[in-house]
Order: sequence, then C-alpha cells, then structure tokens
Amino acid sequence: MPATPVTEYTGVIPEKREITTVPRFSDKVFRFVVTSGGFTALIILSLIAIFLLLEGLPVFRDQGIKFVTGFDWNAGDPENGVAATFGIGAMLIGTLV
Repeated sequence: MPATPVTEYTGVIPEKREITTVPRFSDKVFRFVVTSGGFTALIILSLIAIFLLLEGLPVFRDQGIKFVTGFDWNAGDPENGVAATFGIGAMLIGTLV
C-alpha cells in the first residue's frame, strides 16, 4: 500500500477562544441539575432508612439483638409453648462472604 503524502491544511482556521473561569449559563444549569439529583437521591435514601428503622423496631423489641447475631430460625409452636426465635446471623455472614 503506497503512502500518501501529507499536505498542508488550507482551510479556514477558527480564532482561538479566550479561556475564562467564569461559568457560562449552561454550566450553571448543569451544576444545578446534578446537585439537585444528588440531594434528591440522599433524601430518598434517608426516607428509606427511616422507614426501615421504624418498621424494624418491633422486631428488635421482641427478639432483641439476638435477631442480628443469632443463627436460629424457628417459627415456634404456640400450642406446645415453644416461642418463636429468629436470627439472621447466618444470612449476614453469607452476604459478607
């Protein structure tokens, strides 16, 4: 394959733009949209965390900290007086591993 010779560019060369540190309108709009999206995500995550905390409190009142550290999952038998015990320790370890 023969090499093609390099020719000088003869078209119109645009003028150099001045570099400024003042943000343009589009930069301000972009920053506002991105910042709003970030704060919206944080608010939604906070609301989810509050919901989970409020809905999970009865479990911790009933089972205590053994719910997180325990490995038993027994629905119990109310007719024979066997209390229900639940623990998610094995699930947490499995998730971490």
